[in-house]
Amino acid sequence: MTTVAQGAQQTINLAAAEAVQVSTAGLAYVDLVAGAPGSPHVSRRVDAGVPQQFGPYGVAATLVVRAIHREATSDVATPAGMTTSQAFQLRAVVSAARNVGGMSPYLNKRKQSLLECWAGKVKSVSNGSDYTTRVFRTLECHTERIRVGIINCVAADLVNVRVSVGTADRMPADLASLHGSTTTDGAILSNGTLTNGSAFTVAAGTDVNKPKITWSAWLDTRTIDRVDVAGGLPAVRISIEIPAAGNANRPAYDTSDSRAGWEPKGDAATAPYGRCYKARDGAGLGVTTPSAGSSTTYSDQTIPFVLEYVPRDGALPVSLTNYGDSISEGSGATISGHGWLYEARARLSTMTAPIGVCCMAAAGTQHGEYADRVEAVAADLASDVAILQMFTPNGITAPNFTAVSGAPTQRRANQRARAALQAQGALVVGFSGIPMEAAFKNLDAASAAVLNAYMAGVRNGSLPMIDGWGAMVGSADADGQFACASGTLADGVHPNSVGHRDRIAPELVKIMRALMLAPTT
Repeated sequence: MTTVAQGAQQTINLAAAEAVQVSTAGLAYVDLVAGAPGSPHVSRRVDAGVPQQFGPYGVAATLVVRAIHREATSDVATPAGMTTSQAFQLRAVVSAARNVGGMSPYLNKRKQSLLECWAGKVKSVSNGSDYTTRVFRTLECHTERIRVGIINCVAADLVNVRVSVGTADRMPADLASLHGSTTTDGAILSNGTLTNGSAFTVAAGTDVNKPKITWSAWLDTRTIDRVDVAGGLPAVRISIEIPAAGNANRPAYDTSDSRAGWEPKGDAATAPYGRCYKARDGAGLGVTTPSAGSSTTYSDQTIPFVLEYVPRDGALPVSLTNYGDSISEGSGATISGHGWLYEARARLSTMTAPIGVCCMAAAGTQHGEYADRVEAVAADLASDVAILQMFTPNGITAPNFTAVSGAPTQRRANQRARAALQAQGALVVGFSGIPMEAAFKNLDAASAAVLNAYMAGVRNGSLPMIDGWGAMVGSADADGQFACASGTLADGVHPNSVGHRDRIAPELVKIMRALMLAPTT
């Protein structure tokens, strides 16, 4: 038996048939580093007087015992009668029935599914011909049920909309074409299946800031293992068709963001983090006729949608939505749109503890506008965690940010959005925003003082806070207006990849690790 002093930690290496019992008179955590189901991004809490056994796992495993309050003890042994074969069987059972005790009590788990959405900036465009959007993308874990939610900002119903989902066992080298079916285009949907949904009506939205999400029926779609990279994330192709008949206009992503997605470069596991999102569009009804409706050019004007999928194999999901402006949407990153939100997810999400990211942030929007979006879509998404940006420079007319028209306007919008999210059971996490450069909007001394006081309240308030302000802040000018640290901005407004990846993302990682009880190292 080994004693771990308060504040210390012990690394334990278990053989396949070994187990360790951990006990404490205070509080301890056991990080599952390797070999155990959920490793390397799951921790288990050990409370006073309630010893817990870890293992056997049927394979060699590494754990770290951390004594948080008072000392902890660990005792490694081979359970009587436990053979290596039985240990393998036990590991399979544990994997299939993940203990929800691995989640923090602060996280109000209500979804057993994952949400994925590319971005929130949308517009209405003319729909002069039959139209199809296709997206080839990776998922965070395997699934057997998928549905698609169309984000409609058009003030009219969309009729006879159809969706399909195809599964793939590899990432095409260049994604040169996203059309076809399993029989006519094996390079895209190799060894997979193609599942078509029935036609449905998408309810009218109000405008670009008050869209309506309408869900397709659930499609029974079982993802398959990748053959191009061991342990690679599952891949699917989503197709959405909107016929011209009865649909004068359709929703589209706003092209001002100029983002067609990201794809691997070189081998299928690289850049960024083995994940892929690539969009194509074209004339034709590509669900009804799989060989139709795809161009040879990547597109960023595709139909905006949310993907929801149910994890299988015992994976315990966390769904996260994000509301804010272009800084939250990911502008300025080297791979446009792959900002701090996705950078943080890539460090935490695993196939056994997956994190879904539904980015509803939209470039150029002001506080009141993304509060409108929250009220319009929160009930349709109902995520576990919702991130709400607390400060945006959009809507500020320099040199004024006053205690009458500046801070109160943003504060009231925050309160409105927060109430709508909490009504849906979401844990609301704040994102402070980042300092506003004087070269962008130069405040006078009185306004700078109001902004600094407002941000002090935001950063020290009652919400868990992604402190982008503190992570990015540099020096103040003579009027007291703070700039961002040197080398962290792309264009004087948005974080560059250093800002997104190295400054802001770690702030979200810290919060998510606390919520998920994931390792601190």
